[in-house]
Amino acid sequence: MRILLYFLILLTPVTGYAQKTENGNEIEITRPVNEDLYITGGTITVSAPVYGDIVIGAGTIVINDTVSGDVIAGGGKITLNGYIGDDLRAIAGEAYLNGTVQGDVVLTAGTFTTSKKSLIYGNMLVGAGTATINGAIDGHLKCRGSEIKLNGEVSKDADCRGESLSINGVVRGKSILAGSQIHVGEQAEFYQDVSFWQRNPSLDFSRAMKHGEAIYDRTLQINDRKWQYLGFASILFLIWYLSAAFITILIIQYLFGKTMSRAADEAFLHTMRSMSYGFLFLIGIPVAAFVLTITVIGIPVGILLVLGYFAILVLANVITSVVVANWINRRGNFNWGTGMLALIGLFAFILIKFISLIPVFGWFILLVICALAFGGILTDIYQRRKVRSAIV
Repeated sequence: MRILLYFLILLTPVTGYAQKTENGNEIEITRPVNEDLYITGGTITVSAPVYGDIVIGAGTIVINDTVSGDVIAGGGKITLNGYIGDDLRAIAGEAYLNGTVQGDVVLTAGTFTTSKKSLIYGNMLVGAGTATINGAIDGHLKCRGSEIKLNGEVSKDADCRGESLSINGVVRGKSILAGSQIHVGEQAEFYQDVSFWQRNPSLDFSRAMKHGEAIYDRTLQINDRKWQYLGFASILFLIWYLSAAFITILIIQYLFGKTMSRAADEAFLHTMRSMSYGFLFLIGIPVAAFVLTITVIGIPVGILLVLGYFAILVLANVITSVVVANWINRRGNFNWGTGMLALIGLFAFILIKFISLIPVFGWFILLVICALAFGGILTDIYQRRKVRSAIV
């Protein structure tokens, strides 16, 4: 029984870490960071330059200073006031962009707003309940949302589709506008052709058209309020899903990198032993929990055991992916860092997902891989505890 509990004990810091994130602990970066930064918390403020990438997850995120690389962020509320030297990838309930992004922006949010002083040198792909774009975009714009307001300037093509569109800005490339209602404001300017659809085909572009012409295009029709961009929404969900998986993989690798590396070795060198421990864990914990809940005294422990077990099952593919990434790293002697291991882990995660889609055999293969990974971790923990006990 003890060895079955070791794995739950191992993952307790992960659960606690996530809990601390939700409890609102405040973290502020006040000194320059000369490498990639991976950080989670309740409220995180970056007030010093980061000379690398940032991978960040928190309830509230504020970036006030320069980030020389990419920003990958997930949070309840994100405010970006500084300079981003590469791409921005973000998922948020609310997101505000007040600074400059040198690369592309891919973002999904409930509410997204860019200020007048914001500048995006690359392309912007946005899905939001409400999107208000007041700044400048040097590349292409593709936006989907319930309510879209374009008050800024787009240097290249713009493709905006939603329930309600309000255009009071400048588009220098071609435009595609589709919505139940489209409002073209007095300050709107279009410098190339505009293809549009709204329920009422009469829409006056005469003052806004500087060059080209406005063309009513029925093929852009939105048939109902569910809209016809589910493919786009699916892409945004996929981005969100993979981003969440990547951040989780990154945290596990950062906190337990050495354990995962040793577990990979155990799974490779002692395959049958690791698999046995893994299957024992997968089958033994539910049985142990059931036995405990039979007695009144054991009910609280049994409930905690079940909750911990299900938490691990939810993370099973992620944990297995981290072990697989470390196995590849050890076998190939690549000496990858945390970021690269997390990226390889993400690819392993995607591959494992595809394997699980294979009828019948896919789930069997998945069970064996997970058993190997869990067994490798359990074996490593057990062996290290034996060594410590012998020393004592």
